[in-house]
Amino acid sequence: MTNANLLFANAAIGRSSFEWGRIQSPADWLPPVAAAALLLAYVVWLYRRDSGELPVPLRALLVTLRLSAFAGLLTIYLQPQWRNE
Repeated sequence: MTNANLLFANAAIGRSSFEWGRIQSPADWLPPVAAAALLLAYVVWLYRRDSGELPVPLRALLVTLRLSAFAGLLTIYLQPQWRNE
């Protein structure tokens, strides 16, 4: 290959990295993780209190669905993105 072909081949490869839009330093993890932990503890407590008459598998399913929804919202809040260079 000629030098020009190698130059174009290297330019096409690039570099791809994953990053969070709202996280700039390790200290930025503290507020969202603390809020998520408090919210998840509240959801578990609420479902344990309100679903006393339901069968255990249904209770577990409802808690899992609600926690999954909150985990999805937290992920969207943190703005995941791929950066290509």
